[in-house]
Amino acid sequence: MNKNWHFIIDQGGTFTDIIAISPDKTVITKKVLSRKKVPLYNPILEGITEIKKNSNFSLHKIDSIKIGTTIATNALLERKGYNVLLITTKGFKDNLIIGTQQRDKIFARHHSRKANLYKNVLEVNERISSSGEFIIPLDEKKVYKDLKFYLKKRIDSISIVLINSFKFPEHEKKLKAIAKNIGFKNISCSHEVSPTMNFTYRGYTTLIDSYLNPIIKKYTKDIENKVNAKKIFYMQSNGLLVDNKNFNGRNAILSGPAAGVNGGIHIAKKNNIKNLIGFDMGGTSADIWHYNGSVEKKIETKLSGLLIKTPSLLIDSIASGGGSITKYEDNRFVVGPESAGSFPGPACYRNNGPLTLTDCNLVLGRISKEEFPKFFGKNKNLSINEKHSVKKLKLIFKKVKKNYFSYQNIYQIAESFINVAIEKMSSAIKKITIQKGFDIRNYSLLIFGSASGQYCCKIAENIGVKRIIFNPFSSVLSAYGLGKSSLGTNYQISIEKPLSNKQINYSIKKVVSLIQNPNYLKTNFILRLKYIGCNTLIPLVLKEKKANIIKLEFFTKHQRLFGFNYKNKKIIIDSIEAEVFFKIKKTYIPLLENSDAFSKKIINKKIYSDTKWITVKKLNK
Repeated sequence: MNKNWHFIIDQGGTFTDIIAISPDKTVITKKVLSRKKVPLYNPILEGITEIKKNSNFSLHKIDSIKIGTTIATNALLERKGYNVLLITTKGFKDNLIIGTQQRDKIFARHHSRKANLYKNVLEVNERISSSGEFIIPLDEKKVYKDLKFYLKKRIDSISIVLINSFKFPEHEKKLKAIAKNIGFKNISCSHEVSPTMNFTYRGYTTLIDSYLNPIIKKYTKDIENKVNAKKIFYMQSNGLLVDNKNFNGRNAILSGPAAGVNGGIHIAKKNNIKNLIGFDMGGTSADIWHYNGSVEKKIETKLSGLLIKTPSLLIDSIASGGGSITKYEDNRFVVGPESAGSFPGPACYRNNGPLTLTDCNLVLGRISKEEFPKFFGKNKNLSINEKHSVKKLKLIFKKVKKNYFSYQNIYQIAESFINVAIEKMSSAIKKITIQKGFDIRNYSLLIFGSASGQYCCKIAENIGVKRIIFNPFSSVLSAYGLGKSSLGTNYQISIEKPLSNKQINYSIKKVVSLIQNPNYLKTNFILRLKYIGCNTLIPLVLKEKKANIIKLEFFTKHQRLFGFNYKNKKIIIDSIEAEVFFKIKKTYIPLLENSDAFSKKIINKKIYSDTKWITVKKLNK
């Protein structure tokens, strides 16, 4: 018998999903609200406490906890990070405001920028050229005096981003040493955070790191002080687990969704499936990813108008979740991007919330309120209430009826909102598959997240997929994926050298020199290649260290993505990434490994579909 507990936890925007393995190997799953109007409420601590309290092993210790969280994402979206001082080369203070000058809404008459992440800017008179020549030396005495001033202003974090420092970081190192000596604790340097070309992207990444790090450290400290566990790990955007010392702002952005990819790929391998589309729909958003024998990654992630240049799993997120607010505006049915969250939540949550996709599905009979958790109402002991959803739909029906006489009832309104959401999600899937040259007719659609089952059949029809995979515990599959994830981290560095055997070996030596812990199990190297004069990067896993073989791989991938290759252009090694893996015991989840262990019950249920009520078979598993 296993003597202690194991917990794997996915903290989402609406619900926190928990899988617990008790000392007798019983699997317990639980959902708790991620937010409550309760001071110092922590869903992870509440979930663990409730599970242990209601078991026969309440006094047993915890061996391990693995956590995925959206705390970094939410803080960035809501601009709830800490006060940051940006230190940059004189003349570049406005660079991170100007950015790339790309606008999300190019036809909008008025462009409004999101709030800056930094509170103050300190320009330092220094300059190192692109070849390493010291043009203007750093005035260390003046810097010391300036930083003393900002320390008194209660600045929490410092972000140091100097021109050309990705290659020549001497001045950044000096600035960091001065700031540490004065008393600043949270300091992010661009040559450590993202030692790659492109001042703007490197600057954003470093800024985000310093903006979110205090939140991450407070979050992990709070958990580790209140939960007595031998080991606690956290999921990173790159799909690898890490301990609290190495969990930071820049690699926590896609912490939650990344675990779902790992869980989906584990299921695919178990069932010998090589081509898969993952569809994770929760309460706030839908996450979509593609797998065809290897994990797809991206070098840059755009979130809240900022570009983060750090390796992460390729996950496309769209604002269509169960809690997405549905509206009738300008004679159109609109879904999202706003979400009702867990509070006030959908109208049916009894908190006077707005009409959402969850309300639409409830009214259409596609959600069984009997199986919904009973923690609604004043005393948190009631189920969801359909009457509140109907009331909100009737208000919209009155407006629609004035413009469209064909609508005869609220069920048609609810179904129209559902159809809008289905089109949005289908388009997102096509964007990362069909538009990139993949034929997905023989793919499988893996669905997970608490809301995905309500949409998957229509989405599969829209994209031409004939097989849907539904795991018995699909609603907690991101937590499941945490248990199947590896421990590790990654490093990256700019190279900017022509592709050759000599430069491949040089690139490997450069990135290996960044690895801080030499006690690793294995390392994967990814070369990022491009044609000279181009910015489009093609990442290739380095299986062979021979330039001629890598060149052929580059041509094949470039041809599939863009339909052509240049005949006479040189291929450049833009940068290299190293994935470093360490030893970890993956969590064995007994009942999830054997789906036959669940009881089955089939009942008849009426649902509204395609403008009429029909009777369907409902399987409880």
